[in-house]
Amino acid sequence: MTLVQIALGLLPAAKNTFLLTVVCYPLAVSVAAVMAGLRLARIPVVSGAVAGLVDFLRITPLLLQLLFVFYALPLVGIKLDSWPAAIATLAIHIGAYQSEIVRASYLSVPRGLSEAARVLGMSDRLRVWRIVLPLALRVAIPPTATTLLDTFRSTAVVSIVAVPDILYKAQEIVQINLALGTPGGLLTSPVYFVVMLFFIGVGYPGARLIRRLERVVALP
Repeated sequence: MTLVQIALGLLPAAKNTFLLTVVCYPLAVSVAAVMAGLRLARIPVVSGAVAGLVDFLRITPLLLQLLFVFYALPLVGIKLDSWPAAIATLAIHIGAYQSEIVRASYLSVPRGLSEAARVLGMSDRLRVWRIVLPLALRVAIPPTATTLLDTFRSTAVVSIVAVPDILYKAQEIVQINLALGTPGGLLTSPVYFVVMLFFIGVGYPGARLIRRLERVVALP
């Protein structure tokens, strides 16, 4: 198979990879906002439980979490198909990392600004919307954009539960052609080379845009 033939064969699966990224990323940001909000609220039991959950999600491998959701949860009556399991696991895992970005950005706003707003008679809600959030967002935007790249990169693990992403399709192409007698090395190398080019072709321009974004929103 030529590189062009391989690329055309992988094209539908590449669309699934994009779809998975587009669906998971907003969910991950939503999960992050909820987790960070609960931790910042400092409700004794709730905040501690969320902090423990975030630590657990950050120190255990994404692949292991996906296998647990797909294979272990059915043992307690919670059965998810491949797509829902992959989306839920990615969103929660990425959301845990993003929650730390949200929380750190909020805490990065100088306390003196909040105190000055209180002295001027601003309510807590107005203080948050007019003073804290604009500054916190400028800190959070670049790493939040980086989280989009992390989500895109992390989609590669979903092939393990038969979600037809680009890596799953690449493995399928390799297995079919090996069964037809094609020498392994001559086939495996170009197929995975095309997959690597796909991730580089999407990820590198994205990384450059994020660096430009960092310069635009950087605090003076």
